[in-house]
Amino acid sequence: MTNSGKSNEQKAFGKVGQSKASKELFVIGVGASAGGLQAFKELFSSVPNDSVAYVIVQHLSSQHVSMLTDMVAKQTILQVVEAQNNMPVVTNKVYVIPNNKELTVQNNHLFLSDKTNSNRSQTVDTFFKSLAADKGFRAVGIVLSGTGIDGTEGVVAIKKAGGMVMVQDPNTAKFDAMPRNAINTGYADFILTPELMPTEIFNYVKVTPIANGLTEQVNSKAESNIFHILDMIHERTGIDFTNYKLPTIIRRISRRMAFNNLNDLGDYLDYLNLHPQEVETLSKDFLIGVTKFFRDHEAYEILENTVIPALVDGKKVTEQLRIWVAGCSTGEEAYSIAILIREYMDKVKKELEVKIFASDIDRDALDFAGKGLYLPNSLTDVSEERLKEHFIKDEGKFRVCQRVRRMVIFAPHNVTNEPPFSRIDLVSCRNMLIYLNPALQKKVIDKFHYAMLVGGYLFLGSSESIGEQKSFDEISKKWKIYRNMKPAYSFGIDTIAPAGPGKRPPVATSVPCYSRDLSSKQLLQQSFHELLNETILEESGYAAVYIDENYDVLHGTGKFKSFLDLPEHTFTFNLLKLVPSDLSASLGTMLRKAIRNKEKTSTYGLPVRNGNSLRYINIVVKPLLSEKKLYQKFVLVLLSEAQAQVPIEVNQTVALVKVTTKDV
Repeated sequence: MTNSGKSNEQKAFGKVGQSKASKELFVIGVGASAGGLQAFKELFSSVPNDSVAYVIVQHLSSQHVSMLTDMVAKQTILQVVEAQNNMPVVTNKVYVIPNNKELTVQNNHLFLSDKTNSNRSQTVDTFFKSLAADKGFRAVGIVLSGTGIDGTEGVVAIKKAGGMVMVQDPNTAKFDAMPRNAINTGYADFILTPELMPTEIFNYVKVTPIANGLTEQVNSKAESNIFHILDMIHERTGIDFTNYKLPTIIRRISRRMAFNNLNDLGDYLDYLNLHPQEVETLSKDFLIGVTKFFRDHEAYEILENTVIPALVDGKKVTEQLRIWVAGCSTGEEAYSIAILIREYMDKVKKELEVKIFASDIDRDALDFAGKGLYLPNSLTDVSEERLKEHFIKDEGKFRVCQRVRRMVIFAPHNVTNEPPFSRIDLVSCRNMLIYLNPALQKKVIDKFHYAMLVGGYLFLGSSESIGEQKSFDEISKKWKIYRNMKPAYSFGIDTIAPAGPGKRPPVATSVPCYSRDLSSKQLLQQSFHELLNETILEESGYAAVYIDENYDVLHGTGKFKSFLDLPEHTFTFNLLKLVPSDLSASLGTMLRKAIRNKEKTSTYGLPVRNGNSLRYINIVVKPLLSEKKLYQKFVLVLLSEAQAQVPIEVNQTVALVKVTTKDV
């Protein structure tokens, strides 16, 4: 949103209230014609006492105007009055244009004039143009449902005066001509459903001036205050937002400051100290997710026609189809994917076990999603056919049917610092990465790659990308759908380990690493060294896992995943909890001995159950706990297959304790 030449005046604008001079009052012009009644109802049922004034202008018969005045009065907490000539405009009021009148505003007063045949269909344009001239950047124009082109010239005038323009999403308008013509001017700041518009009005009127001020201070004392606030959230909620983009953090803090009528960041910090509950409220503001059923219809058509058929057709009936919806918010995205899978399985008469892991760090959102109960306005993009097939009407709401609901498992999970789900066929993470800084985006993308099977798909938001990750083929450039073509042989601390507790996240590293300060020649030598090691591991069949003294995984390379038994619901870094139980006991004994004696230990041909067969594993444990050239202590664990798997006979008793251990 650009307001050329007005930024200094906007920054100086603080709280808007009854005590402000009329020239500083923001006025919201709302224009509509046919089909506008429902749009007005949706808009004003969401409007708070936001210290602005609303003026409704439309060209309909007298009975519609009377109906509108009464209807809006029932929907809003604001006072609704019919506009009169020379009436002053004040805050928290809604003014409705009388029938057969033209309405303008000048010097913060409303003026009425008789309609003529020449201006009968330009009621919205007439008011918007006067609003732009009288209010400048404090003018906001809203175009709702209607026929014709009324409002088109008015939105151009408002934007040229530095104001803001919002237009109803044509797909939700009963008559879409007015919204589409307004959008075609290229001056619409937001294209939204009416109930979402009050949030953007609040942001424009109150949040933006505060956010502009904080942005200017970000390199001074305000920055330390911001990180202090993030530390308070981390301490109270356990959620670390230090890797979120700073402009996003500033915007959300500014919103809470505006809500509490505070303009100074230091004052807000004091307020947080005095009101601990506000810390939790702020953290929830950071987590606000915008989601809906079948968001971006074209993208879901690709899922429906390409991705889902490929995944279902590629599975045997004995295999499991596994989906991960990261940052699922209130569940609409997860249920949308579940519906597509359900429909395709019914179509091809193939029944698979489907598990859709829908994860988020917002437990309140997960609780809501788990109920699967949604208001009708949340289902505007769900066809009537799907609504009848997959939802059950429940006291004015719609509940997801059991055939779809049972596919989805909602679970609290922080994708930025917890281990990922495993053996995933499709990862969907839409419009979450845009809030993260580039380093954390890379970390999350690498984690998704590690979680996915070869041939699996990745579904991102339309403004997101995979960055420098080279393992994916592009399926849809526009809708950011990719296919994984390479296995993830390696994961490191920068992929799954949590960030440190400090105000600024530490630079994540993988081990082994020799020095933080290397010359370009040394870096090249180190790259050759690591490449040689990985090649040797691959050729010899060994996999390497690096762990710390607490047995938590720091890094892995080679085909180490074949030795792990990754849990679905328990998130842990501990190697002994990640390997099969038969292997865990012997490996734990070896680790304790190696760390205690500070020497290498090895075991060959350790028998481990693998379903109805035995596999034999070689293990080498090498502690590296005192090397001065290494800045981090760790233990190296090498794993390899000793021989081919051997079937277990029905009555065979397997002794898993005969192990030959020697020092090498």
